[in-house]
Amino acid sequence: MVAGTDRRAFEARQILKKFGIDINDAANGVFLPANPKSINPSGAAIHSSLHNSLYHEKVEKALRLARTREDAIEVLETLCNNLLSVGL
Repeated sequence: MVAGTDRRAFEARQILKKFGIDINDAANGVFLPANPKSINPSGAAIHSSLHNSLYHEKVEKALRLARTREDAIEVLETLCNNLLSVGL
């Protein structure tokens, strides 16, 4: 959910770091269809269309609500579930 190198995800990466969550941690990962031609029976968000400014803003805004590591992981889980079902 939080991009590893995009400058627009800098603040979100700092929040993860504050809570000891590595960018490559399983809690920060979700397998999404790569592009619109990929098999997508659940209607998950398409990875190639996600990383725009609005996406990064929504992820950061959600993570800013976290007060503990557990909160941050819960936020990531919610983001993951949204991406897998209805998008972000």
